[in-house]
Amino acid sequence: MLGLTDIIDEMTHMIDCQAWEQAIRTGRFADVRKALKLLNFSKLPRKLSQPVANLARRCGLYSISLRILSPIVTLERNYRQATPRPDELAEYGMALVNIGAVSEGRGILESISSKDVPHLPLLLAQAYIPEWKYGDAIRVLEPLQHHDHLDSYLKLVAQVNLSAAYVYNQRLSQADELIAECLQSASQQGFILLQGNLLEIKSQMLLEQRRFSEARKVIATAKEFLSHTGTTDELYVHKWSRLLDLYERPKSKEATRALREVYQQALVLRHWETLRDLDRHLAITQRDTQLFHHLYYGSPYEEYRNRLRGQLSDLPEPPAHYIWRLRGEKATRGAATRGAATLDMRTLQLDGTELNMKHGFLLHRLLTILSTDFYRPLRTGSLFSRLFPGEFYNHIMAPNRVHQIVKRLNALFSENSISLVVEEQHGAYRLSTPAALDMILSRDSAKDGGSDLNFKLESQLSRLERLTEGRIFTAKQAAALLEVSLSTATRLLRVAARDPTRGGFVAALTNQLEIVGHGPKTSFRFLHGPSRFLHGPNTATAGKKKQAA
Repeated sequence: MLGLTDIIDEMTHMIDCQAWEQAIRTGRFADVRKALKLLNFSKLPRKLSQPVANLARRCGLYSISLRILSPIVTLERNYRQATPRPDELAEYGMALVNIGAVSEGRGILESISSKDVPHLPLLLAQAYIPEWKYGDAIRVLEPLQHHDHLDSYLKLVAQVNLSAAYVYNQRLSQADELIAECLQSASQQGFILLQGNLLEIKSQMLLEQRRFSEARKVIATAKEFLSHTGTTDELYVHKWSRLLDLYERPKSKEATRALREVYQQALVLRHWETLRDLDRHLAITQRDTQLFHHLYYGSPYEEYRNRLRGQLSDLPEPPAHYIWRLRGEKATRGAATRGAATLDMRTLQLDGTELNMKHGFLLHRLLTILSTDFYRPLRTGSLFSRLFPGEFYNHIMAPNRVHQIVKRLNALFSENSISLVVEEQHGAYRLSTPAALDMILSRDSAKDGGSDLNFKLESQLSRLERLTEGRIFTAKQAAALLEVSLSTATRLLRVAARDPTRGGFVAALTNQLEIVGHGPKTSFRFLHGPSRFLHGPNTATAGKKKQAA
């Protein structure tokens, strides 16, 4: 068999995918990554594109997977006359999921039939899990257990994912039975990495059952299987070992301090979901209301927030607004700092002065998206799909489009002396500050949901609701307050009031706006005045705006 670095036979130009596949199955990811980086992808034969892209993705080389498959999927270059096969589309969809363009990637996967790609349910589950949608993962994975035509390794991988989903969703008896079955199968077939994964999942199950001594033995065995892999699995073993200490001794300062070691390790590895999950366990064991609210506002996943509220139902509910305190390039949950500037995201005001940023438009949307996740920097694919929902992700052009918008937002910050900057590291973006800044966020902004149209509508209506303060107003007055055309204001108001002559779209503020009168004398009024939002000074009379490009 060819060595892992003997990549292309000079006579046949063939790549030994079988050797690399076997290396991955035994946990030797680093060897495969090293070999793949030596390839000339522009000369890769079509028949090897999907297998090599698959190997690259599973090794964490997502951009390489996209680079290989994009010419095929978009019908470019040498493949102009060749329609992409279902397996190529599926692999491309998963690569998009892995770079953060989850909605587009999942949409591609959902358009494919499992008759054409037998392991499609596994891919769909892996597209749900990054957003903590374990219920959906269970839904697609359970039927796969009864498919005998699936490759034995892929079926086992699907069962490992199903086991983890069972544990997360507290279906512990089903998890216990499935883990036992899978451990036997993985042992018989010599899949060392999967054995380690299963033991790590089993330790989580035992922790949930408060069987601490058994969990310690299991996690120690998992460490033996995973110590050589060079993957984040070693981080998971360390994490669950320390969490066992914390759950056994929740009041121990030593156990809490030891968890900081895992936190630092996760920071180095840039494993952001581990940081989020560590805070979740701390909030649970310490019954920490402040940390609960920080997690809720700093996590854009609805399923995750719902689970959090269920686990901490004895604590006060998250408030209508939350102050995110950024201090010297990091966010904190501490007390207010004297002299810190305040940016109110509900009104787009800095210390009471309105920014010249169009409510609901691109820069406002970007700033809102960046303030929805306190833990994970947003990857280019994620930012693109949320800024331009429904648009095709071009792996060459999309990063530049995102970069240009980020550049415009940073220019606005600089020109208005706002101590914020959008920084980019390793292809991901996050808010940072060289000084001290408090950002006031609304509960609705934490959801980061809905379409671009819905975001614009809510943003403009919340501003109009604040400016009118419960008074009756005309479309012309609304246009002047919002600084838009009369036709735009009229369309906005009719949609928000669900005017039956306009049909369909229902905004979040539906039924809070009523039409008064008809014809030329038509006016509008928010039913309960400024009831949904907590507002700052009335910008209709509150002095000058900060100017921005």
